[in-house]
Amino acid sequence: MSVTDSVAPVLFLEVIVLSEHVLFSEFAERWTTQVAPLRLKQTAVNEYSSLLRLHLLPVFGNRPIAGISAQEIQGYMADKVKSGYAPRSIRNHLAVLRAVLKSATQFDLVDANAAMKVTAPRHFRHEQRFPTPAEMKAILDACPRAWALALALPIYSASRKGESLALRWSSVSIENRQIAFVRSMRGGVEYTVKSSASRASLAMAEELVPLFLERREHAPDAIDGYVFCDKSGAPLGDGVPNRVLRRACQKAGVEHFTYHQLRHGSIAALIASGAHPLVVSRFARHASVATTLDEYGHIMSPLAGGDAIADLSRVIAQSGE
Repeated sequence: MSVTDSVAPVLFLEVIVLSEHVLFSEFAERWTTQVAPLRLKQTAVNEYSSLLRLHLLPVFGNRPIAGISAQEIQGYMADKVKSGYAPRSIRNHLAVLRAVLKSATQFDLVDANAAMKVTAPRHFRHEQRFPTPAEMKAILDACPRAWALALALPIYSASRKGESLALRWSSVSIENRQIAFVRSMRGGVEYTVKSSASRASLAMAEELVPLFLERREHAPDAIDGYVFCDKSGAPLGDGVPNRVLRRACQKAGVEHFTYHQLRHGSIAALIASGAHPLVVSRFARHASVATTLDEYGHIMSPLAGGDAIADLSRVIAQSGE
């Protein structure tokens, strides 16, 4: 039994009577404040709470939690599909329901997790267009110098938006040409990045050096402060990088790309240069090469090209001689 499993029931027994008449809204409120924080990062707790408040509670809130059926949940998802919600979004709703009802089964409020019996809408991955090297250069040229580093980071180091926002000067070594991405930020909440592969140091591209130097000159705290911050040293909001990018795209005359698409464009450019998948994986800070191949395999040259296949055929043919 984990610490979470042993502590959470005690907390619930103090505040709620285990009964078949407990409403979904009552249980969900206790779950988000007393169980979810023990199991999830704060950013995930915030997202789950938001999905409950905006979508699930208006539908299931006044229903006894023991009375929610798989058929009702399936109908809820069908309604969301008809309303135009993306399959991925609806699957997120289902994930929240499954988590809440899983705890309800552990506390004997329901006999089974009804959310586990439904069919989730299928998510079809659409191939997205990455910015080309020429487009990324045009975006950087169009960006005001003061903000150039914010857009250069995903282009030259494949940084994620949260990693850029959480980057501190203590993780940047201009002299050694190293950048360590160890933290991320979302909604003003800073946290350690999800995997050991993501918590990695990268070689700093020479194009980034003057941009870091210029930004450091005006930093409120160039020792352990945020690289991107306001005059008081507080971190920037989530929407700032994309607003800067939107203006740069407009000025450059290219289609609007998101911050994450700049990261994709950077990785795609490295692949186009002929880099080995392992090198690409480390640059992207993926958990494994398998992740890299899954995400970008369609734009990679076949690992077993025509020459390799021809060599294999020749070896086999000659083996019988």
